[in-house]
This record gives sequence, structure tokens and C-alpha cells, in this order.
Amino acid sequence: EIINKRKGAEIGNSTHSKYLLAIEQFKIVVGNKPVKAVDNTDILNYKYHLKNELKLKDSTLASYLTKAKSIFVYGMRNNKLTKNPFDTIKIKKGEVNIVPLTKEELMRIANKDFGIERLNQVRDLFVFAANTALSYCDLAAVRREDIQTDGEVMYLKKKRGKTGVTYILPLNDTAISLLKKYDFELPIITNQRYNSYLKEIADICGIKKTLTTHLARH
Repeated sequence: EIINKRKGAEIGNSTHSKYLLAIEQFKIVVGNKPVKAVDNTDILNYKYHLKNELKLKDSTLASYLTKAKSIFVYGMRNNKLTKNPFDTIKIKKGEVNIVPLTKEELMRIANKDFGIERLNQVRDLFVFAANTALSYCDLAAVRREDIQTDGEVMYLKKKRGKTGVTYILPLNDTAISLLKKYDFELPIITNQRYNSYLKEIADICGIKKTLTTHLARH
């Protein structure tokens, strides 16, 4: 309930979705066990489930663990729990070695007509992200009223979803043409579906790297 209340005000849609996924997977492991009865073994089972059943990478696994842990931290701080079963669990973030796309690979994606509307839309979102370096939550938050002009320069002015810091982002010709294509309202889908469709795009374009918005920023 608290995570839902924070949505939009403190956390973006993408982060909110990740919290719900972490909680959903936690429930799969723990079942209907009362929160106060959750112990260290349950947390180890959760970690095992994420690593061996879902086969999550270390960085994603750490994110799931951290989000589940935050619920127990809240319970401790508000005297709803007397122990935190995460206390003895070390959460290590694995190093993420990101190899950016080459210009040729990016153009291969940008120039490809997939013949399917949803894939063409995801292609446009990815290319827009590559030309603006916006994170997914900031990409999803772009609205017509955020786009301003100063002489011949068109730019975005908005607060970042994650930090609340205002950014001013001049737009290049590619970004502007994509905004005009969609009448300045980008076709946003959920982050989970977006990344799933990017895998299809990578396969079709013969790209071995894992396509994500984060890769587009690089």
C-alpha cells in the first residue's frame, strides 16, 4: 500500500513495477506465512529462487533483494517487527560490463521496418533513448508541455523521475522527427514488455548484445 502511495510522487512507474515484481516473487517463495514469522531461511530460499529458478543476473538479483528488504526495514522502523530476517544477508551488486552499440548496429535498428506496429514503436523508443540518453522512467514521462523552443533550438525541460533534479535537454534532428511522428506524445508501454520486445528486435537485426534502455543511454 505504501509503495502504491509513493508511485508518481517519489518513485516512477518503472521502479514501482519492480517493487511489485519483487514482492510477487517473494510471495511465491514464502506463501501465506505471516510476516513476523519470516526468518533467515526464507530469505535464503528467496535468494536461491531468484538466482537459480529465475536465473537473474547479480545486479538484478540485488535489486530484488533490496526492494524486499526495504519492506522489513520499514516494519522495524515503525515497531511492527522485532527482527529483520535480512540482517545476516549480504547483498552484493555484481559489476555490470556494458558494451555499447556501434553506430552501424544502431542504424541497423533505426532503419529496419519490422512490419509489426508494436515492434516499430519500440524501435522508435529505443532510437529516441539513444539520441537523448533518457532513462526509461524519464522517457515514459515526456509530455507535449515539456517540449520548448528557444530560437531554432527545441529542448525538453523536466524533472528527472529518479532524483527530482530539473534537466534541460536540447533535441537533435532524429529526436525531433520521432516526436513529430507521434505528435509529441511517445507511445509508452510497460518497461517489462518494452525489454521483451527489444529482445525480438535484437534477434531480427542479428545483434548479440542485450538491448535495454540503459544500453541505449551508453
